[in-house]
Parts: sequence; C-alpha cells; structure tokens
Amino acid sequence: MVALFFIISGYALSWGPLRTIHAGSVDKSFERLSSATFRRGMRLYLPGVISTFIIMICISLGMYNRGQKAFESDVDIPGFHEPQPPMWLKDPFSVQFWDWIRCSWAWVNIWHSTGHAYNPHLWTLSVEFRSSIALFMALLALARTRAVYRLAGLTSFVVYCYYTDAWAEWLFFAGATLAQLKLLQDQYESALLGDIKLEEDDSDNGCSTSLSTLDIVRVVIFVAGLYLLSAPDNGLGKSDLYHVEILI
Repeated sequence: MVALFFIISGYALSWGPLRTIHAGSVDKSFERLSSATFRRGMRLYLPGVISTFIIMICISLGMYNRGQKAFESDVDIPGFHEPQPPMWLKDPFSVQFWDWIRCSWAWVNIWHSTGHAYNPHLWTLSVEFRSSIALFMALLALARTRAVYRLAGLTSFVVYCYYTDAWAEWLFFAGATLAQLKLLQDQYESALLGDIKLEEDDSDNGCSTSLSTLDIVRVVIFVAGLYLLSAPDNGLGKSDLYHVEILI
C-alpha cells in the first residue's frame, strides 16, 4: 500500500506543474513548484509533530498504563505487537519531553531517514519528503523541454532510481511519468477528435474505432497491473521472482 501511495503522490504532485507547462505557462509552473517546495516540509512534518506531542502528553498522564499489561500478553492481544513509544514513567516529565524532542529531531533528519519512536507509522513521511524534493527538482529541470523529451527524462529517472536502489524515488518518478503520459494522451485525443469533426462522412465510425482501440489497451494494461500487484511480499521463489521481473 505504501508503494501504491508513493506512485499516486508522484502523479498528484506533478499533475499541476505539468498541466501548466502543456498550457504554455512555464512561468506559472515555476510558481507552482516554488510554492509546493516551500510548503512541502510543513505539510508533511507539522501534523506528525503535533500527533506525537499528544502521544507524549498521554504517556506522561498515565493513559498508556492501563493497557500496557494487556498489550504484553499474547492471550489478550495475539499476533504482531507493534513497537510502543518510550515510557519514562518513573522519571520527571522533563525526561519524557526531551526524549520526544530527541526522537522528533531524528525523525526530521532527511539525510538519515528513520521512523518516529512515538509513532512508527510516520517513517514514510521523511521518505516522502526526500522523494518529493527530488521530483520537484526534476520537473524544474525539464520544464522548458519538449513534451517528448520530458517524458524520456522522467522515464530515465525511473530506470536510474530503480537500478540504484532508490525505491521510493523511482515510484514518485513513475507517478510523474504516468501524469505526463496522461497529458500527452489527452492532447492526442483532442487533436484526433478535432480532425474527426472536420470530416463529413463516417465521423462516428472513426471516433468509435479509435476510442475502442484505446479502451482495449487500457484494459490490457489494467489487468497486467492487477496481476503484478497480486505478487506476495514473502514466499516468492527465485523462479517466480525472475518471472515477475521479466514481466515488469
């Protein structure tokens, strides 16, 4: 689910700047990228800082004590036990507070991405911030290029990040590549429909034929994507893993 979310994030973040570039407003695209870059850190980190601060306060007030024994019991709560936040219950409040400060500082360190000890699910935000900045830089570099060259550049970033084990970055660039493909597709369909309207004979047949062909391609790609998404995270043999890589 995290991987799918990163692809969707890359698509959503790049859609606005790419659309303005296609509309011929490169300067407006620069404004969008500048605003998005400035606000990105606050939009990602500020909610996490507030939520973990609330968790720290709840720990200090003893709200975690009641369920701690039940959490440690495999009978009451079976299955995987997620890491719990540090609890300095026998120490002054300042100890808990400065521990939260230390964990928050380590969490916002994008050069050595790590999760937040007070909420382990927040590990994705530091990775997303780093990947977002890399995507914004790529869009800025490719803003004044032709659409075909921009598509080739985004695709090359996907390949480069994939083979350099930058797994999050290549997912973001994959989303941006899909956004660029969508804009090119819309441009092609608009031009095609414009040409069909100029024709007096067989206009309906020409339109339906072209659209049905595109629909078939979309369905095939969609089914292939569902097949690849069904691959399990664990338990793949070497032959199965090689087969999936070949299909990709």
